[in-house]
Parts: sequence; C-alpha cells; structure tokens
Amino acid sequence: MRGEGRCLLSQWGGRVQRPACQGKGRAGRPDPWLQEWSWLSLALWHLCPQVVRKSDADRVTVIGAGVTLHEALAAADELAKQGTHIRVIDLFTIKPLDAATIVASARATGGRIITVEDHYREGGIGEAVAAAVSGEPGMVLQSLAVSGVPRSGKPAELLDLFGISAKSILAAVKSTFAN
Repeated sequence: MRGEGRCLLSQWGGRVQRPACQGKGRAGRPDPWLQEWSWLSLALWHLCPQVVRKSDADRVTVIGAGVTLHEALAAADELAKQGTHIRVIDLFTIKPLDAATIVASARATGGRIITVEDHYREGGIGEAVAAAVSGEPGMVLQSLAVSGVPRSGKPAELLDLFGISAKSILAAVKSTFAN
C-alpha cells in the first residue's frame, strides 16, 4: 500500500485519508495533521451547495435538498427527454449559505430559479435563496414548498399533494417559459 496513492483507513477513528507522503520521506506512514485536514476538508465540502446536474444548455436552476433533490433529479431526467435542461443544486444547508454558487448558477440560467423543499415556505430554502439573490438584477424566484398542515400518507401521494413532486417541478419549469 505504501506510495500507491490509495486511501488509507486511519487507525484514529476510522477516517479516510490519503497517504501522507505518497511513498516519500516518512515511508507512507499516516501524518496526523494530514488526517485532520482530510477530515476537515471533507466536512467543509459537505457544507457547500453541490451542483449535481449541469450543462451549457441549462435554462432554469432548481434547488432542493433531501427528498426534493431526488424529485428535482427525476424532473431533470424527464425534461432532458423533452429537450429542456435544468441545473440542479443540492443545498445541503441554509446556514452557512454559499450565495456565490447560487448566484452564478442563476445567472447561467437566465436568472430563473425554482426552490423545492419539504418544509414550510417560511424559514426554509426559498427564503434563504431569496435573500441571497435579492440584490441581483433580473432574478426570478419561484418557491415550491409545503403549504398546508402535514398529514399521514404514502410519500409519493404527499409529494404530489403539497406540490413538491417531480411532476410539480416539471410544471413549474414549464410555467417559467409560459410567462
């Protein structure tokens, strides 16, 4: 394993790390500083929104998290079959919010943004994104969110009921070009 560039599983807490020296100097022994840095960089990577679907032909930026991310990806697949491409962002957290990634993606898609969340509109992804793009000219934001009292039911039925399913995202994307 020494110097082969494979990840090693550290004996300190089972964290994945790169070999410290790639076969040089310390004979490939794990460097504790590198181990901590690898763990920290992995943790920080998860705090940033990830653009999970992107092309030069994207016309709308769709931002979701958790179950709504999967719905957004399903909508992206269906829209691609119809010749419309969307950019999909996994917004892992709203605080801290990487406004630069959101604004850059929105600009690349003509300022059209749709947020989708399995949460009330207030205090969620839609409001955070609205605040991030509020000073930017030409941004149009549509927010799909839970609008009623939550209830029990099958997941697919509830996603449809609250307007946050792939079908609802498809309709929202199409409505951005109807106006």
